Amino acid sequence: MATHSVDSRSGFCSQTKIYKSLRPPLSLPPLSQPLTVAGHALSVLRSSPPPPNTAALIDSDSGVSVSYALFLRQIRNLTSNLKALYSFSNGQVAFILSPTSLQIPVLYFALLSLGVVVSPANPISSESEIAHQVSLCKPVIAFAISSTASKIPRLPLGTVLIDSPEFLSLMNESNRSEGVNDGIFDLKINQNDSAAILYSSGTTGRVKGVLLSHRNLITAITGVQVLDKTPVDGEIEPHPVALSLLPLFHVFGFFMLFRSISEGNTLVLMRKFDFEKMLRAVEKYRVTYIPVSPPLVLAMAKSELAEKYDLSSLQILGCGGAPLGKEVIDKFHVKFPNVEIIQGYGLTESAGAASRTVGPEECSKASSVGRLSENMEAKIVDPSSGEALPPGHKGELWIRGPGIMKGYVGDERATAETLHPEGWLKTGDLCYFDSDGFLYIVDRLKELIKYKAYQLMWLDNPEAISTRLKSWILLQNSITFFEFTSMAARNSNFNAAPHSIDLRSGFCPLTKIFHSLRPPLSLPPLSQPLSVTQHAFSLLQSSSPPPNSTLLIDSNSGLHLSYAIFLRQIRNLASNLKSLTSLCNGHVAFILAPTSLQIPVLYFALLSLGVVLSPANPTSSVSEISHQIQLSKPVIAFATSSTASKLPTLRFGTVIIDSPHFLSMLTETNGSDGLTDIKIDQSDSAAILYSSGTTGRVKGVLLSHRNLIAVNSGPTAFQSEIHEGEMKPHPVALCLLPLFHVFGFVMLVRAISRGETLVLMERFEFEGMLRAVEKFRVIYIPVSPPLVVAMAKSDLVAKYDLSSLQILGCGGAPLGKEVIDKFHQKLPSVEIAQGYGLTESTAGAARTMEPEEISNTKSVGRLSGSMEAKIVDPASGEALLPNHKGELWLRGPTIMKGYVGDDKATTETLDPDGWLKTGDLCYFDSDGFLYIVDRLKELIKYKAYQVPPAELEHLLQSNPEIIDAAVIPYPDEEAGEIPMAYVVRKPGSNISEAQVIDFIAKQAMLHLSRNFQIVAPYKKIRRVSFIDAIPKSPAGKILRRELAKHALSHGSSKL
Repeated sequence: MATHSVDSRSGFCSQTKIYKSLRPPLSLPPLSQPLTVAGHALSVLRSSPPPPNTAALIDSDSGVSVSYALFLRQIRNLTSNLKALYSFSNGQVAFILSPTSLQIPVLYFALLSLGVVVSPANPISSESEIAHQVSLCKPVIAFAISSTASKIPRLPLGTVLIDSPEFLSLMNESNRSEGVNDGIFDLKINQNDSAAILYSSGTTGRVKGVLLSHRNLITAITGVQVLDKTPVDGEIEPHPVALSLLPLFHVFGFFMLFRSISEGNTLVLMRKFDFEKMLRAVEKYRVTYIPVSPPLVLAMAKSELAEKYDLSSLQILGCGGAPLGKEVIDKFHVKFPNVEIIQGYGLTESAGAASRTVGPEECSKASSVGRLSENMEAKIVDPSSGEALPPGHKGELWIRGPGIMKGYVGDERATAETLHPEGWLKTGDLCYFDSDGFLYIVDRLKELIKYKAYQLMWLDNPEAISTRLKSWILLQNSITFFEFTSMAARNSNFNAAPHSIDLRSGFCPLTKIFHSLRPPLSLPPLSQPLSVTQHAFSLLQSSSPPPNSTLLIDSNSGLHLSYAIFLRQIRNLASNLKSLTSLCNGHVAFILAPTSLQIPVLYFALLSLGVVLSPANPTSSVSEISHQIQLSKPVIAFATSSTASKLPTLRFGTVIIDSPHFLSMLTETNGSDGLTDIKIDQSDSAAILYSSGTTGRVKGVLLSHRNLIAVNSGPTAFQSEIHEGEMKPHPVALCLLPLFHVFGFVMLVRAISRGETLVLMERFEFEGMLRAVEKFRVIYIPVSPPLVVAMAKSDLVAKYDLSSLQILGCGGAPLGKEVIDKFHQKLPSVEIAQGYGLTESTAGAARTMEPEEISNTKSVGRLSGSMEAKIVDPASGEALLPNHKGELWLRGPTIMKGYVGDDKATTETLDPDGWLKTGDLCYFDSDGFLYIVDRLKELIKYKAYQVPPAELEHLLQSNPEIIDAAVIPYPDEEAGEIPMAYVVRKPGSNISEAQVIDFIAKQAMLHLSRNFQIVAPYKKIRRVSFIDAIPKSPAGKILRRELAKHALSHGSSKL
């Protein structure tokens, strides 16, 4: 390319639309020269060696140091000993699971010198995460510490314990092997050979293994020195000392280590980050350079702790992870006028920095992450058209250069999506270059902050962002410093300062808000017109089930619907309805029909037209239906021949679903596409679902397409472990919930999105459910606690082959440990994943995931992705700390728009800040697990105490002679209210009222001995009535109002 075509200010070539780095090119060794990154670093070190006793490494906590002489000797020893013991060959992988320590740098250099690919991982990762990483990198050996080794599966060469005396002897004792020179054997290792597999943070998806070559890492450590400040006349130049807050398994910690060694600097290592310890280390070790994140810059500017320590040695902060605004820099320089802030940008996939600021002039350019690094090229690409853009235009940043990764190990699809055939890395970041070649990061393309109807970018409102990022002190170590600050900077769900969030519970003591620590939901931009049906179909395309695979099965008849027929029927019905009725966006359709194969087609056709669904319970009375219609104001109704008579006359009439006319609309096309010209915004209303009415009159919950898209974006229930040699079973779910209920509705949308098979039951019948599991090889069922109890106790379970069953998703009420234990005696291989949600939160707000969470049997799990919560004192309105009981408030993208036709109820339930007041008495523990105590309105007021009915119900259900039970308040002149139990006896049982009361009293004593806590004497059953069945809603919730009415009118007589 002609030199004249490159603009000398911006580096932009108007012919190729490529930005070129205008920095002097790197002096890289010839690519044909065999060389490892370890060999390169040590050769640079030898060209300008520090005094032998200079500290190469210092442990910040203990103060123990390793001199360069000792460091080089340990590398030589370990390299020769490892070669002798294991006969490693070039390209074999070593998995490393250890926190930062003085041994890790020696291990890295030794392994890389032998041509072994190092694959370090976060030592606090779960076993399932580690299993995933091991499956990607396929190591032959692992290095771990005694506390992490148990997480690693068996490998061909085993696991070496880094903290064992044997490993220390490998470092400190020579075997006098020939051919060793500073740890470099006479091995031919090419620069293009693989050197490291580093794991991406996984903030937008599952962790990926980034494969870097020796050439990538040589490039990363060859750039301009950071610590090259010229001393003022008469001063002695300070020895460069860097403080590494980043773990050595992270790309920036990794290359910072190699760069520090190559330059003969001193690197101070911190095993766990603590703000004041960092300040203390700067003072103690005369640190001159620290890599930081924006919240840490603000913390240093604002914290009074910074004034307690002598930080005069500090020269430079290298800031990355997110753009740093001018206001923050100005505040920092008020306190630290002599400290330069160098901003930069890079990814694991680019082996570190792709751009940075160099020199005072560039550093003064606030909000930019600098100019392109040496030998780097870039393009700004329009995400829609794929066209490369000129300066001043925003688009996706593509970069190319010698630091770009080789690809993602074990994931060819992700590699192909991320690496262009011409070597361009598609970063996924929305950026632009100005006319001076400065790069500006706007945000992740997938992670713009969604604020009401707008997209808020970090740089659009730096002052507001800065107020959130207050004094930053990371107190916990459940994720790394860098991972958390990156996530906090990029995740719109974090509405509080990152410093204040406890990384075990997600609790922020400043705001009293609990934050979800799960990966945030990957949601489309709110400005993008999109219906929940379009979103579901886009996910379905990515899962690509065969067209003839079964989507829906009628459990009674065995009739089924394939995906191909389902999609064709939706198109036909949508176009026919549009031409016949002129239905349009915002119209409401009332649906009064039991579950059938036609209902899912109807739902998707109406939603595709922008029509708001309003499905109701077909067994409702005429007066109840009249109330629902008054709320939702439909223009059309869909019903069966047996339910249509309950409906009033509507504008477009009532369509009979079981009529030949409706079936013809499903199967016959009118030659037009009813979907192409319809624009549906995500904020548009999608459904009006009716709350169960257990604590008052039925309300119409208004949900948007965005609400449904958000709940559809969460992880699937089917994540079971597949053992080697086994075929993964096709996901088949049995829907016991009616499709007019929020959980049935969501379950339908999610099954379609993921190419699963959904078995529908028109009416629930226990043995019919067992028969369906056996016949259709069901692996997942959503259930209520009474159904778990029934499965644990019923002899019918043994009649059927339930071996396909893997997971029960349990909600509606907390499930006691006794019930779960009894269930697992009968079905030990079936997991029970508990969850919590409401119609008002579009179902799931919390859930258990992974075996570790599922084992916490008394909890309904941790907050779902992108969800926030508060526990509020009902009396004072004050937000409470972990382990304190109060009303649960929720906020997130799944929270309803409001109650239709009931402004008063909406105002009472939805806070102006978007908080949903659930009415449930709950608490979070210190690990972020949510516990449901009971409904606030259902607590029994016994004298001066509050008795949760659910607690007594769990105890009653543990009795082998009791099938089911419910507890309600019964009026009492002396106590105000007493706990009264309605009990369903097991067939053949004659358990009496006295025996039930005595059983609860004895159970209380048993719990006392087990739990070492006092079970209050007032938590006892004082009245009993026997009943054939507990009245419940379609979702399995106890209808306490019906029992209370019966108790008042019949006393304790039998039903």
